[in-house]
Amino acid sequence: MEITFEKLPQAVTQLFDKLENLERLILSQNNAPQPEEDKLLTIREAAEILHLTVPTVYGLVQRSEVPVCKRGKRLYFSKQELVSWIMSGRKKTIVEIDEGNRSIYSVTQPGQEILIHGRKGKGIREKKNPCPSSKSRLPLMTGMICA
Repeated sequence: MEITFEKLPQAVTQLFDKLENLERLILSQNNAPQPEEDKLLTIREAAEILHLTVPTVYGLVQRSEVPVCKRGKRLYFSKQELVSWIMSGRKKTIVEIDEGNRSIYSVTQPGQEILIHGRKGKGIREKKNPCPSSKSRLPLMTGMICA
């Protein structure tokens, strides 16, 4: 694009607009949450994060229940791995359990007889196992969906 003296005000306006857009883009990237850098922790720091005593953490390490790196005689813990280890033990809420049950049990009509492998669900009257020779390890139940 050739800029003449007559087109100079338009060119400056376009340049100014582009500069403002770049500034907004840079500011939005700076304000975006940055992923936390993984940090190696000592056993004391790991115990502090886990809210456990140091001997308890040593016990978890001995039973291989917690993620750990060992270098010589020293133990190192990744902060991100500890957090994900804690989150892996998260219990589901009642709503999450009910949503999971809906996807497992495809019962559509109240009063319809169902056969369930697993735990007794909400709204199900348990009956004795009609098939005691079942090879499933889970308890077998039948029941009626209650409206």
